Amino acid sequence: MVCVMSQKALRAVKSRNTPILSYFANAAHWLPIMQAYEERKAAYFATPAVTLIRGLYVACKKLLDIGMEQVFDRHLKTSLAFKAACYSMGLSLVATDKKHAANTLSAIKFPEGVTKASLLPKISKRGVILAGGLHKKIKMTYFRVGHMGLSAIDPKRQHMVTVIEAIEGALIECGKKIEKGKALSVFKAAMGGYPLRSSL
Repeated sequence: MVCVMSQKALRAVKSRNTPILSYFANAAHWLPIMQAYEERKAAYFATPAVTLIRGLYVACKKLLDIGMEQVFDRHLKTSLAFKAACYSMGLSLVATDKKHAANTLSAIKFPEGVTKASLLPKISKRGVILAGGLHKKIKMTYFRVGHMGLSAIDPKRQHMVTVIEAIEGALIECGKKIEKGKALSVFKAAMGGYPLRSSL
């Protein structure tokens, strides 16, 4: 991270009466260090999170190399394909209309007779961790599945295949009558037929 401050800004930092709430971004902590560097003296306040900054650079470069329109399109395609797979298992969304549903996350209602306590541990034992609901009025009635980042951008990683198989298997274990493999076929067709391999 590079930060440039004018002399006027530095004077404002030195003369302010209210505390600066950020510890690491507090220029008052960094000024003595910068002044020591200018005098060619060793000084230390904190080590910036170099790996995080570098990681952010690499992640942004990958997104830009793909092209942001393509990134958005892949998220939408993955979202629609995953939701179609959910519908094929008899599941429904919390969103009152499909157009209100997010492209990066699906909030899925527990089907009748299935609870958070009965479903999520069965999904978890299949190697997939899903989150329960957050909205306090309905948090026990739904669960959340994220489909963003690499899960959407690189379908060859099979993340969503693993999730669909885990949900399907857990629902069958809960006694739901679901045609095994149908949801995966629906997902595959909606994604354009890329080769899928079973992960479970």
